[in-house]
Amino acid sequence: MLVFTYFFLDDALLIHQKVGDHLSSIFMFNHATILDFGSRFVQLAVLAITGLFLLTIVAWAYFHGHHEYRKTSKDILLFIAALVFFGLLVDIVAPLQLGQTALFTLGLIEDSGELMVLSFILCYVFLLAIRKGRPNLFLHELMFKSKLGVVFDQ
Repeated sequence: MLVFTYFFLDDALLIHQKVGDHLSSIFMFNHATILDFGSRFVQLAVLAITGLFLLTIVAWAYFHGHHEYRKTSKDILLFIAALVFFGLLVDIVAPLQLGQTALFTLGLIEDSGELMVLSFILCYVFLLAIRKGRPNLFLHELMFKSKLGVVFDQ
C-alpha cells in the first residue's frame, strides 16, 4: 500500500519534479544545457533515492512474509517494473528534443502503458480478493518456466 500511495501522490503532486527542481536550483545546476541535464538528473536521482527506500521496505516485508505472500509479491513487483518502465519513458527521452510529434507519441505510449499496467494490477488484486489471497496461477511462474516445465524460482 505504501508503494502505491507514493506512486499516486507523486503523480498527483509532482513530488519528484518539484523536489528535483528545488534541489537543482539550490545546487545551481544549469537549466539551459542542451539536454536539460541538471534538472532532469536531479529529478531522476530523487526518484532513485525514494525507490531505494521503498524497495528496502518491500524487501523487508518480502523476507518476513510467508510463501504465498512471497509469490504474490513477485507478481506485484513485475507489474511495478512495467509501471516504472512506462513512467520513466518520457522522463528519460524528453530531454533529447526529438520534436513535438515524437514527444506526443512517447507521451501517449507512456500514459496508455501506465493505464494498462494499472488495470492489470487492479485485476490481479481483485483476483486475489475473490480467491482469498491464493491465485491458482502466478505470473512470475509463467514467465520463468523452462520448456521442460521446471520453475526456476524455487
